[in-house]
Formats: sequence, structure tokens, C-alpha cells
Amino acid sequence: MFSQRKAWIMKAQERFAPDAQVLAGQHGEELAAASLREALKDRQTPARLYPSLRIPKPQGHGKFEVDLVLLHHDGLMLIEVKHWSGQLTPIGNTWRHSNGHHSREWENPLLLLQEKAEALRIWLRTRGIALESKAINSFLLLSHSQIRCEGHLQHDPHILRLNEFQTYLRTHIAARSPSSSKLAFPFDAVKAQIKHLPTWDSVTLHGGQVWRGDLHSLILKSKGQQHALDRLHFQSAQVRCPRALFSSFYRSPKLLISDWQGERRSQAFDLDSRLIFQISGQATRTEIQLMHLEELQLGWRDLTYYKIK
Repeated sequence: MFSQRKAWIMKAQERFAPDAQVLAGQHGEELAAASLREALKDRQTPARLYPSLRIPKPQGHGKFEVDLVLLHHDGLMLIEVKHWSGQLTPIGNTWRHSNGHHSREWENPLLLLQEKAEALRIWLRTRGIALESKAINSFLLLSHSQIRCEGHLQHDPHILRLNEFQTYLRTHIAARSPSSSKLAFPFDAVKAQIKHLPTWDSVTLHGGQVWRGDLHSLILKSKGQQHALDRLHFQSAQVRCPRALFSSFYRSPKLLISDWQGERRSQAFDLDSRLIFQISGQATRTEIQLMHLEELQLGWRDLTYYKIK
């Protein structure tokens, strides 16, 4: 008994370090959001910022992710953030990103942004809101100060640096008054619908690593019984797992659960309880023991958005 308890406490101490590329991307998005809020803080018109929105693809199962969506009095702005340093070179329909001795080719992100903008327009149309294409603008924001664009990318109006981004916002959005025409942008109607779009579910592991994706289920085992929790059962959960060998020796691991109504409860779990999670960009589900988690936050509840197969 003592040796088993010691073994799992030692295992629970395992740390999962954050991924450097993921951290860089998150930093870029934080810079962009801060820049946007600063540019719009003195505006006289309504605006809403939505991070990491997911938009259903017009055909079939799947979704697009948009780093930042700005809803303002005159339309919608979709913003893709890249915290790249080095050099960007256009090569046909691809871009080459070079940084030191490393280089990688990417599909043109501006073309993908156009697809995302059209997908959002189509989704809003299915909700009874018809917008012209010009009501939705899209931009690629380069948030790193040490990035150099080559060729026609230097002058593309849909590629902005942070300082250019603030200038654009102040000039085209914050300083403008709402249209008084009969065709004024339906801000309130769009706001009422866009709140139904989900974000990623987020898992924080012990050590700081963060996964984004979709929850499949939590398999909780306790006292010989097993049951599964899915997104209908809770909105967020925190893991309280003993990780200090002596001070925590007689404490049991617990899951602190908050449901969609704000009610909280505590659930004890055995050590072989696990999380099943679909990490963004991966084809297969990942399973991990619950003891390795710190927190789980769900980004959507509405199962009619799409079904996980």
C-alpha cells in the first residue's frame, strides 16, 4: 500500500513543459488583443472582441478557427496573428518563412482568411442575417518586430504590423461614426448570433503545457464504479491531486466541477481515471490520466454546432 501510494504521487509530480511555438503564438495573440483594445479605448461606438472563434465550414463536418474577430459598428474584422520573426517570401500560392537556418513553406494565409470570412458570412445568413462581402474584412497581423516581407507582401494592404494595425483601427473604426443610412450594419443582431459560436476547449497540464481542442469525455473511476462526463455535464473542472510525498500522503485526489448553471461540486476519483481529448490538428484522440491535469475549461456546450465522431 505504501509503495503504491508513493509511486502514484511520484508519477503525479511529472511536469509537462509548455511548447515554445505555442507560447510564441499565444504571445502574439495577446499583443494583438492589447493593441486592439488600446486603439479602441476612446471610441464613441460599440465594439466587441472575440478571441479564437470557430466557424462552421459551409460544407460538411469541420470548422475554421479565427484568432481574433472584431465586431464594430460598421462590420466585422477577422484577424489572423502570426508571431513570426525572420523573412517572408511569396512563392506562387505559398509563402516561405525563413528564420536563421530553418525555413518552411505555408499555404497563403490570406487566401485561407478569405475562406473564413466567407464561411462566417454564410453562417450568419443561415441565422437570418444577410451581409454583403464588403461588411467582413480580414487581415494578417505580423506581431513580431523582427519580421521582413519580400516581394508584393511588402505592399499588401491586408498585411499589417502592430503599429500599422493601431493606426488602421483608429482611422477606419474608432474615429468613424455609425452609418445613418437605412442599410446601417446590424450590430445588435450580429452580436446576438455570434455569441453562439464556440471557442476551443482548453486543458492545462501540471507544468504549464496547454492543449486546445475538443473534449470527448472524462472517465471517472471511484470505489469500483465508473462513469463518463461529457460537455453537457460541466463547463469547467479543476484537479486537486496530491503531489507532495509526505504532506499529501493521506489526501485523495478530487475533481472540482462547475456546471453550466454555476453550481459547483466535488468528485473523488481513482488514479486510473482519465481524460479523452481531441487535440487540435491531430487525427486521433489522446488519453491521459486525470492526475496530470490542473484545469479543464470548455469552450462550447451546444451539441447542435457539430457532432464529434
